[in-house]
Amino acid sequence: MTAKSGFCNSLITSHMFDTYCTSFYGCPMWNMKACYLNSLYINWWKCARRIWGVPWMTHDTIIKHIVREQGQSIQTQLLNRFLSFYYDVVQSDNKHISMCSSLCTRSNTIVSNIMLLLHALNINGDCFIDSSVLSIRRNLYSSSFCSDECTSVCICVRELCLMRDGYYLSAFNQCNLTTLLHELWVNLYFYLFSV
Repeated sequence: MTAKSGFCNSLITSHMFDTYCTSFYGCPMWNMKACYLNSLYINWWKCARRIWGVPWMTHDTIIKHIVREQGQSIQTQLLNRFLSFYYDVVQSDNKHISMCSSLCTRSNTIVSNIMLLLHALNINGDCFIDSSVLSIRRNLYSSSFCSDECTSVCICVRELCLMRDGYYLSAFNQCNLTTLLHELWVNLYFYLFSV
């Protein structure tokens, strides 16, 4: 994909990657704790690094904020899809879907995914049952954010990458932007995570 879209900036290529390569049909029924998903996560991070032209040592926290302004990792996206699926099935008025949901909610995969969601949100089962899907989704998104300072630096790096790619007009030339980004990559990890 990157060979055919090499003339596009990182934002467009990233959007095409999301559109064509991350549909993940049927993912709500995946076991989110399965070992094969680690391979998916690793490959997603690698693709994101290649698309945005960032060094391989760039921390995942920084990558997720560069790729998506909302700062959602691939894990958060998959858990969000599971959450939507779960609530749609459980709250359905269709008697056939209700019967399937009562059978399905006892499966190991569904229980495992709910437990993972509870652990990610640091809530108990009662809070999960009593909460609306919107409040849980809000908590899921907020749990994926780093500090405000970290988020600000990541957004700055994202905008510098877009300037490098010609998406934004810049007073810097290509050499200056590349040097600035290189200095940020070298010092960013220690600046954000050593405190």
